[in-house]
Amino acid sequence: MRKFRPRRWQITVFITAMLLLAWVFFLARSDEPVYQGRRLGSWLRGHPREYYPTVLAVGTNALPYLLAELQATDSWSSQWAQGVLAKASIGPFWRTARNRRYHARLGLQILDTNAVPALVGRVFPQSMRIAEGDPGWAAASTLSWLASQEAQDLAERRLAIELTNPDPAQRRNACLTLSLWPRTNELFIVSLTTLSRDTNATVRAAAIRAIIMSVWKQDVFMPAVVSRLEDEQASVRRLAIEALKFQKSNAVVALPALCSAYSNELTQSNLRGDLEDGYFGASNWSAQEIWQAIRDAIKAIDPGAPLPVNAP
Repeated sequence: MRKFRPRRWQITVFITAMLLLAWVFFLARSDEPVYQGRRLGSWLRGHPREYYPTVLAVGTNALPYLLAELQATDSWSSQWAQGVLAKASIGPFWRTARNRRYHARLGLQILDTNAVPALVGRVFPQSMRIAEGDPGWAAASTLSWLASQEAQDLAERRLAIELTNPDPAQRRNACLTLSLWPRTNELFIVSLTTLSRDTNATVRAAAIRAIIMSVWKQDVFMPAVVSRLEDEQASVRRLAIEALKFQKSNAVVALPALCSAYSNELTQSNLRGDLEDGYFGASNWSAQEIWQAIRDAIKAIDPGAPLPVNAP
């Protein structure tokens, strides 16, 4: 009889599992609320008929834990282990950061209006980064999950104030939050149009990003976006191009402006820099890259339109 010899990958998986079990055991959160002998995270992984009344019973005492979970990111060891298990077609058997963030959003969604002040408080203290684990971005995303009219009204009142804040970082954060917002507010349409011409480039970029994700208002958004094709900051121009591309045939009136932008790209200011915003903000855009983006936009708007071929 042949003696069983485990394969290398089986040994690796076993060792990884043991290390992760120890990691989970020793790093269990001490601030995680306990209800009827079970941790809140355990309840949230169950059926809605179990976790919904549990979160309501724990109430605002769950906020510190849930807000911290929104910022969960996988450690290098967890990422490595997930990669190893993926090669063996095995999913992770521990709570990944993505799973933890999802359950935290469920809990905050249940708290509804009671969660709004805490979430808004996370959006505005510092400049938001469009990245997983950033407290502001995570809070802004979760605000969009709150479905009740009362919760949305409460959040919108604060957003309306911050859109006119003298601090450009706060105006930018408000615009980025609106890029995730689930409904259209006429007041915000006017504000975003105005902020697309803001003196601060990061605010202009955030406003265009929010316009991309909003219900398109042709009469006000089209002139605002087309004017940004001549913006001194390349990242803003790149976002404006994407906004027009997203509208497809609805943006056919912008084709002459796009062709003009193609011709003018080399004469633009050298402020091509890095806005560190993500989503077309974190790149030193070259003229060649923007030319290609314009060609792609023209093709999306009118497949039969002649495309610029050579760089001017």
